[in-house]
Amino acid sequence: MQGTPGWAPTPRPHGSPPPPPHHPAPPPPARVPEEGPTFFVDLRIKDSDLAIVADKSVQLGTPQRSLLSVTVDAVDELLSRVEALGGTVLGPANDMPWGQRVAHIQDPDGNAVNLAQPI
Repeated sequence: MQGTPGWAPTPRPHGSPPPPPHHPAPPPPARVPEEGPTFFVDLRIKDSDLAIVADKSVQLGTPQRSLLSVTVDAVDELLSRVEALGGTVLGPANDMPWGQRVAHIQDPDGNAVNLAQPI
């Protein structure tokens, strides 16, 4: 340790990259609800999010059991363009308790997609 008698930094060979900077620990996952069975979990890795929703109503063997969620700047603005681009709007956008405004759509191939806007 620095300040310990006899301690000296290890020299780096000429041209070698500096050591990686210290990265703070990631924030804990966002969870809804905070207690009881989990419905929504959001995991942040650097500047990317992986959100997982538990939907017990989906039957095993259903062809599509995963859902792509795309973060956008303005859900309502994009929602008005979905059908003109060949997709299907499944309902209006809703504000979710985990801090997103979400609209459920299908892409032109029928795949389920969420448009999600941070609020």
